[in-house]
Amino acid sequence: MPTPTRKPKKAPTLTPSRTVAYNLRRARLECGWGQKEAVTRLAEHLSRPWSVATYSQAERSATGKRVRQFSADEIAAFAWTFNRPVTFFFAAPENQAPTAEQLRLLATNDGSFYLSRRVESFRRQAPKVVDEWLDELSTPKKSPFTAEFVTDDPEAGGDGP
Repeated sequence: MPTPTRKPKKAPTLTPSRTVAYNLRRARLECGWGQKEAVTRLAEHLSRPWSVATYSQAERSATGKRVRQFSADEIAAFAWTFNRPVTFFFAAPENQAPTAEQLRLLATNDGSFYLSRRVESFRRQAPKVVDEWLDELSTPKKSPFTAEFVTDDPEAGGDGP
């Protein structure tokens, strides 16, 4: 009887919530803090302080089965606590190409400095996605409205209608 082969584990889809969780851990590690210190500092910016267990679960949701849905208040608190722009928490990990939606999100927030550094990194990983996105941004949208301009001003003595 042949041995059943296991399918390799597929990496979880990087949703916005998983991206925030990934970057929450990254921000903490970049600051050189343990989870307990992060919780203490985060408490200053949240209306309801988190426990270390809650914080740990939030970080694990980057790859775990249970994905935490972060509120705007929580993401703002992360930005204040870790002294990062809000857009930092929506940036795709270095080893994963961003989705078009993540690129749009970065471009529409005040993250131009951070975005410019990451675009080149993204371009190396997924040139087609980045080029399509940049083309979309640089192409003006066509308005469904048309305008007719009056060339003669009746008050100026022109030959208006």
